[in-house]
Amino acid sequence: MFRLCAKVNITKGIEFCARRSALRSFSLTTTSFTEVASLTPDAIGNDPLTLYGRKVPERKQYLMHGYTQLLDNPQLMVYQHNNFAVSEFRALQLAASKKGFKIRACRAGIMRAALKDSPFEAMSPLFGGPAFVFYNATQQEENVTSVANVKSMYDILSKQRKLLFLGAKIDTLLFSKESFLKLSKIGSLPQLQSQLLGALSSSGSRLTNLLDSESQVLVQLLKQHSETPQE
Repeated sequence: MFRLCAKVNITKGIEFCARRSALRSFSLTTTSFTEVASLTPDAIGNDPLTLYGRKVPERKQYLMHGYTQLLDNPQLMVYQHNNFAVSEFRALQLAASKKGFKIRACRAGIMRAALKDSPFEAMSPLFGGPAFVFYNATQQEENVTSVANVKSMYDILSKQRKLLFLGAKIDTLLFSKESFLKLSKIGSLPQLQSQLLGALSSSGSRLTNLLDSESQVLVQLLKQHSETPQE
């Protein structure tokens, strides 16, 4: 009986040591999101280290640097995607290119790390899973701040059942789906200028007509007064 118990205790002890060793090995060889999140854009190119003192793989440094540059683009649209085939992705690229946009598939954890120390950290919740980022590739001055340009791209992508619009960045402003749709109804800057000019012109015309009518009334009153016999 004693021998049997001793054998069981020894076996459990060996299993416990093996499990402890495996967990230790896993923690030392795995780079978690917390480790990646400790990176900053300034650290790229300076051999950044994880929280465990290990050098971050060059592939992740490369992605981090690319995502940081991507955030500087004046027009970004974030979409959640679902199992795109290669042929579907190429068709999507072609449709985007016709509007002057390109697509980049982003790894959520590394993108959140890139956003952590940027002015656009509020975008982090948009990257909770597989995401495509559509960005303006033309960099033409007339398109840089055009809401209409992004809206036209949105209209095309809204027909894709495997895409879910999450939000957008235009210049330094961030938009949820709801706020972006409200903004898109306002119209472009030239349209707003035209509407304002029309409103000012019509107001000026009404004011001129009002002054003319009042002056005519005043003239008639003075005329009647001059023609009235004085005692």
